[in-house]
Amino acid sequence: MAREHVRLSMSDLLSALVATDLRTLCAEELVARVYRTRRPDTATVRELTNLVLVENGARTRYLLPSFAVRASRAAALAAVAARALLTPGVVTAAVLGSGPDAQSQLMMIAKYVPAASHVAVCPVGGQRATIAPQVLDQIARAGIGLTLHTDVAQALLGANLVVTTSENTAPVRYADLTKGALLINTSGEDLPDDVVDRVDKVYADAPDLLADNDDRYFVRRHFETLAARGQFSPPASTLIAHPPGVVVGLGEVLSGAYRSRVGADEIRLVEVLSAGEPDLRLAAELCRTARLLGLGASHGLDVN
Repeated sequence: MAREHVRLSMSDLLSALVATDLRTLCAEELVARVYRTRRPDTATVRELTNLVLVENGARTRYLLPSFAVRASRAAALAAVAARALLTPGVVTAAVLGSGPDAQSQLMMIAKYVPAASHVAVCPVGGQRATIAPQVLDQIARAGIGLTLHTDVAQALLGANLVVTTSENTAPVRYADLTKGALLINTSGEDLPDDVVDRVDKVYADAPDLLADNDDRYFVRRHFETLAARGQFSPPASTLIAHPPGVVVGLGEVLSGAYRSRVGADEIRLVEVLSAGEPDLRLAAELCRTARLLGLGASHGLDVN
């Protein structure tokens, strides 16, 4: 059977991103990780070199860049964390980074953080901040103000939601963080030790990946804190407070297995560990949306 191959660009995926409920998809997955009940994929999805191929029984095969799938997943996970952990009230956001990662985060903030009034963008490391038209349109539709900065401290001024996507995390200083801020690190790199040491709580999207990331400072601190207390895992009871430095699973928060009061001035850190996982269900959902919206360009590439 002849198959049409449609290639989706980053621009196409940004349009599909805002029309797809990836937050719910990722939230369900994080809860399933807690109970080990992850659902199987319904579409045929496989990774090629720098590409993801998706087909769901139709005559069309979709090709999309792997980096865009990773950026979309990281943004959806950040949206899950923001909705679950932000304290009620007006939100001033800061996104540290550039390129597809930062633009995907901006789309998710505009869609899933209804209390957001302003977002500052700072491309760390001398990179240029270029924001796609559909991202600007989505931010404007949400009534969110937007400013671009070249100085991290200026971008963080007054921000109670901070998302860092840049691998250069060195400019993030604890002294520049607003009291009560929620800091979400999707970069895959360590924040400065001083920041990790001084935040009040640490969360992770996938605690089952902690052992695989034992080169990360916050992970070593997690296990060292437990070992010092004679424990090998966090407290099982939701009534026992996790010691500072011990990582709380975001899925536990979503499922209600973990509940804790949050002080108004507490600064909390969310470490996203699973953004690099090949999220095949997410890719399939983006392609379904792209098909409905008529996105993509026909491509003659023959993929067996």
